[in-house]
Amino acid sequence: MDSRSITSFDTSSATEIPLKNFGYAEPQCITRESPIPRWRRVSSVAILSLLSLFTMFDRYVTAGILPRLEGYYAISNTWGGLIQTAYVVVYVVCLIVIGAIGDRMSSA
Repeated sequence: MDSRSITSFDTSSATEIPLKNFGYAEPQCITRESPIPRWRRVSSVAILSLLSLFTMFDRYVTAGILPRLEGYYAISNTWGGLIQTAYVVVYVVCLIVIGAIGDRMSSA
């Protein structure tokens, strides 16, 4: 019998039903070594992850200094929240505009 077969659910007679290939080729596992050394791949991912972490810091600058701003300017938490909201809205609008400009400019 073919090694690729299943047993039917009838327990009284354990018959095997062969699986058909239906004309398709057998899937083959291809393993190939990458031309880039492992240490370089790992270090690239680590460096890109750290850079991504550093680019996230600018989004939290106002949240970190907000209590000092509130104390220095003697403003309430409501106004402090408005400052944080205004910063994020301006940040997002600038990202969209700069992203659109960057997409239209050539890199060369």
